[in-house]
Amino acid sequence: MALARKRKRKVRRQRARRLGDDELLCLLDEGALRVDGQAGTAFKGARRLAVSTCHRGYLFVEVYHERGRRKIALHKLVWMGCNRQTVPSGYQIHHGDRGKRCNAISNLTLREAIEHGWYHEWKRFCQSRFPTYEEFREWKKAQPVDDSEF
Repeated sequence: MALARKRKRKVRRQRARRLGDDELLCLLDEGALRVDGQAGTAFKGARRLAVSTCHRGYLFVEVYHERGRRKIALHKLVWMGCNRQTVPSGYQIHHGDRGKRCNAISNLTLREAIEHGWYHEWKRFCQSRFPTYEEFREWKKAQPVDDSEF
């Protein structure tokens, strides 16, 4: 009898469905979500969304809606809200010189993923050898691709 009760109580909760980028864009278009591009903040109705920080220092917000939920980087949501489009495949949002915590639209630019990685590689390791990013980029493009690693 006791065993039968335990089985009845063990009901699996259904997980909330994950919202896709297109659905977030629809919420932004409908006005259910809105962003302030100047301040780099997001709102649901009149309430500002709570912000958390990931281990790499980026700010994230969690969006809950009857359609599902989604944890998304705040800079991506601000960019999507201000430009009214999703981030294309193969592209990333780059923070300008003001760092990861400044999510104002004036600090965010869309870059190709490979170029974005090269830029940060140059910034971290190669500025003494290549004074400008353009010089580094030309050198990087001239390097042979080693497919044996993949």
